Amino acid sequence: MKQLVLFSLILSIISCNNNKQVQTEIFAKEIAKTNLPKPFYGCNELKINSKLFSIADSILKIETHPNIVNLHSVDTTDVTVLEDYFIYPDNKSKMVFFVGEAGFSSGNSNCLLILFHCTNNTAKIIWTGQSNLFKKENFKDLDGDGVKEIINTSGANWLSSRNELFEIINFKNGKRKTLYSTLSNTQRDYFEEDWYCLGDTISCTYKNTILESDNAGIIKIKQIKTIKLYNGGKTREEAFKKCKVSEFRKNISLRP
Repeated sequence: MKQLVLFSLILSIISCNNNKQVQTEIFAKEIAKTNLPKPFYGCNELKINSKLFSIADSILKIETHPNIVNLHSVDTTDVTVLEDYFIYPDNKSKMVFFVGEAGFSSGNSNCLLILFHCTNNTAKIIWTGQSNLFKKENFKDLDGDGVKEIINTSGANWLSSRNELFEIINFKNGKRKTLYSTLSNTQRDYFEEDWYCLGDTISCTYKNTILESDNAGIIKIKQIKTIKLYNGGKTREEAFKKCKVSEFRKNISLRP
């Protein structure tokens, strides 16, 4: 049950179920109710931190934002701006991250991400949502189409479990798309309360390695899945020492 709670929270955070059109529709509805600014700005405005914060504050006022679970405030002084080929192969776009305050279950997904794209001196909001802070070294063009994929890892502790989400995503053509993802879960405590029966899963983890690919348009991943089953023990140390371990290996080829 605990795993399902965090699983649903994480999937809500990284959901790609709303594309650019839906985002714009949500903004339009909220603008009508609260007089929030339009999701279009001058490109030069994105160089002004106070303007970026005003935009971020407007986004947090949206009561039913589909990509925000429990982020409730942002730090006006903690802003990160990254530019790269996130949407099109011939024109850079801009990601703006504000570090903020979120619920404990969010782990390191405590940022507000705003993705802008500029054309004809007009900056348009392409996607917004709760996220962890992406690292520049994790932007890679994995399939050779000129648009950068993002290799992202986020994690959180929730009640008795530790969860880690690994995903490969992109924003090609202005839509957030998850190309690949795995969710690892490891139990941390409560063994002394006899919560487990023999054969229960106490750990299911994935190790993902991106392999070199000779074929254009193909992403290759080496996946190692390790499952640990409860085999006795009343402490975490005992349970993991006695557990039965199974390992499964496979190579995965993706065509985005």
